[in-house]
Formats: sequence, C-alpha cells, structure tokens
Amino acid sequence: MEEVLDFHELDEYQGELLKRFERVYPEETKKFVRKQTNKAGNAYKAKLPKGKTGNLRKGAGKNTKNFKGHFVGMVYNTAPHAHLYEDGHMNVDGSTTPGKHALYITMVQEAPHIDSEIDAFIDRMCDF
Repeated sequence: MEEVLDFHELDEYQGELLKRFERVYPEETKKFVRKQTNKAGNAYKAKLPKGKTGNLRKGAGKNTKNFKGHFVGMVYNTAPHAHLYEDGHMNVDGSTTPGKHALYITMVQEAPHIDSEIDAFIDRMCDF
C-alpha cells in the first residue's frame, strides 16, 4: 500500500497568505515581485546569444504591474524575430532550425528559487 501526501491545501493556504499580504502590505509585496521578476529576466537575458547586432537581447524585457488586484511579474521578448529563436523555424532550403525555448527553460530553472524566496518572504512577513 502506498501513502500519498497531498500538499494541495498547503499551497492554497500559501496563496491565501500572499493575497492577504497584497492587501495589507502592498509596497513590500510589489517590491518582492519586482525583485523576483528582475532575477528571472536577467537570467533569461543571459541565456540569449549576443549575435551580430544584439537585437535579440535588446528585445528582452521585464515588467511588474497590478493586474486585477494582484501584482504580476512578466518576462518577455519584443524582438520581431524572438519567436523564431524560441520556437524554431523552416529555412529557405527546406531544412528546419529547432527552437531553443530559452524563456521556458529559464522559468523552469528559476521556479525552485522563486518558490524558496516566496517561503522566505512569507516567513519574514509573519515574523517566524
């Protein structure tokens, strides 16, 4: 017989705590979200190649905004050819160039760090 531990309720509780912090401590929460977004954005920018002109790196950006009452951090790339680098494309001679998926890989690699920072933020705000 196998025991299965379900932490779903704990994740919901953590989400409720973060929502409460957004209401009670909006400046600290916004600062925290901005800091984590900057870390992820810088890691993404470091994964991009310099290239001849550097336009792919110049198009990488990050932003923090209040969306429907929640602070949201976004990492994106506005370069016109970013989707070709990320998703891959067909070449003129019929061959294919596979995508690098740098944004996805960066976010997967940064997720554990962000989760641990969230735990530390909750502990700091609750004074544990």
